Amino acid sequence: MGVFLHDAGLFFRHLAAVDFGALALALAFQALRLVARTRAWRNIIAAAYPDARVRWRNVLGAYLGGVGLNAITPARSGDVLKLFLVKRRVEGSTYPTLGATLVVETLFDAFVGIALLVWAAYLGVLPNIHKLPRLPNIDLRWAFQHPLAIEIGALALGILIGLLLVWATARVRAFWARVRQGFAVLDDRGEYVRTVVTWQALSWVLRLATARRCGHRAGLAALSLPRQGRAELAALVQRRHAHRDRGRERRPRRARARAADPVAAIQAAARRRCGRCCRSRSGHRKAAAVTIQGTQSAPK
Repeated sequence: MGVFLHDAGLFFRHLAAVDFGALALALAFQALRLVARTRAWRNIIAAAYPDARVRWRNVLGAYLGGVGLNAITPARSGDVLKLFLVKRRVEGSTYPTLGATLVVETLFDAFVGIALLVWAAYLGVLPNIHKLPRLPNIDLRWAFQHPLAIEIGALALGILIGLLLVWATARVRAFWARVRQGFAVLDDRGEYVRTVVTWQALSWVLRLATARRCGHRAGLAALSLPRQGRAELAALVQRRHAHRDRGRERRPRRARARAADPVAAIQAAARRRCGRCCRSRSGHRKAAAVTIQGTQSAPK
C-alpha cells in the first residue's frame, strides 16, 4: 500500500508540472488528425459505392470507435469494429470491399513510413546490422526434434487448403470482384490525390506537429521519466555526441600518425591483409612482424 501511495504521489507531482494549455493543443491536433483520416476513408468508400449515400458522420463514428478499441485490445480488433459499423450504415456494402478500402487507406502511410525508415537509416540511428544475430529469434529446435508431427501437420494443412479451394472455386470470382471494387478510387489518380492523399498528408502534418512541439512543451516527458531518468538520458545523449565528435577529430590524427610512423603503416597493411583471420591484437602483431621481416630480408 505504501508503494502505491508513493507512486501515486510521484505521478501527481509530475502531473502538476504539465503545461495544460500545451496539452490541450496537443489533444486538439490529435483530434483533427483523426478527423482528417476519416475524411480520406469516407472518400475511398464513396468511390467504391458511387450509387450509395455515404455519410461522413457515420464513418467518423465507426472510425473513432475502432481507434478506441485498438487502444485497449491487441491484434487490431478495432478494424473489425470499423467494418461492422460501416457495413450497417452503407447500403449494399460487403466486408471484402470495405476491407479493401482499409488497405487503400494504408498505402500513403506505407509510403511515408518507408521514407522515414530510409531517413533514419541515413542518419545512422537504426541498430547495426552486426547486432541482428544477437536479437531474440524463434527457436526451431522442436520442429527438428519432432519431424513426424511436422509431416502430419503439413499433410493435414495441405488437405484443408485443398478443400477450401474446392469450396471457394465458385465464389472466388465474386469475391475478387468485390475486393477490386474497394480499389476503385485508384482508377483515377487525380481523384485519389485530391480526395485521399491530401487528407492523409494533413493527418501526418498534424501528427508530427503534436509529437515535435506540443509533446515537449506540455511536459509529457515528466509523466514517463522521473527527474533522475531524464538526467541520465540527457547525459547518455551528450556522451554519445561527444564520442562521435572525438572520433571525427581522431581520424585525421591517426592518418598523420601512420604517415609519420612506418611501423604503424605496416601494421595497418597487415590488418588489411589478414582480414577475418587475424582479428585479435596478437594476430595483428604477428602479421606485422612477418611483413617487417619480409621487407628486411628482401634483396635491395
